[in-house]
Amino acid sequence: MINGAPNLNGGAEIVADEITGWAGSAAPRTSRPPRPARSGTYRSPTYRDARVITLAGWLWAPTPALRLAAEHRVAALCSAPDTLYPLRHNDVRSGEDLVATVELDGPVMVTTRTDHHAVWSVQLAAPDPLKYAPEPLITSTRLPIDGTGINWSTQGKGVDWTGGGRGGIDWGTTTSTGTAVLRNPGTAPSWPHFTITGPVNTPEITDTATGRTLRYSGTLTAGETLTIDTHPHRRTVRLDGTWVRPRLVSAEWFPLPPASRRSVSFRAARISREALLSIVIFSAYN
Repeated sequence: MINGAPNLNGGAEIVADEITGWAGSAAPRTSRPPRPARSGTYRSPTYRDARVITLAGWLWAPTPALRLAAEHRVAALCSAPDTLYPLRHNDVRSGEDLVATVELDGPVMVTTRTDHHAVWSVQLAAPDPLKYAPEPLITSTRLPIDGTGINWSTQGKGVDWTGGGRGGIDWGTTTSTGTAVLRNPGTAPSWPHFTITGPVNTPEITDTATGRTLRYSGTLTAGETLTIDTHPHRRTVRLDGTWVRPRLVSAEWFPLPPASRRSVSFRAARISREALLSIVIFSAYN
């Protein structure tokens, strides 16, 4: 752990005192070919490149052996070739606490200065250039079901407001609107992760602001789960955790815009009181 307590690093201090590429945005990727025989250029949408982040700092250990172990620890940062690593910046002074997922973008440089002291630097790249809140915002809804209303009949037994006993009030069944409200207080669009739990037939999820819809053509039995990750870097449809041939007859992917609140509706071909839609979203920042 960089800038953590020495006991987390085998008794050595590992400190990053310089970071570039974290603040601000990733570089825009522009394409503006010239217009033939006239002034100006054409243009295409301006997307972002990967975010490139450089960390540099020093390490100190009370013995040469511990210094060498700390050097090995730094040199092994982000070493798995098929893994993206969370890089979390938690600044107690400003209150910033955000995460990017990164991989190595160059060699890890370590230079020994003394028996106890070394300097190091590492360049990282985040294929997804956005930064995210470390904790998700979670909400859920069931299918739209009308309640049955209150049965005021007390059968001559008097009113028991607790609802207990034969003379109590029948409060009816709970109403579900089939709508969930999503929030993204960040500065960049964020893509929701949906989980549908059966039983349900041909479920669909609709962004009520745009009408964009995700519709699954299959049937989920009781307890089966369908997960839909809408993020462009991870876009998947899985049934009980296993990738299946997508049966999305409508795949109109939609993000949650920055600094916004949006409603999504949950519908199906057949109403089931047990069907559940759960939604996970992380606030996103440029």
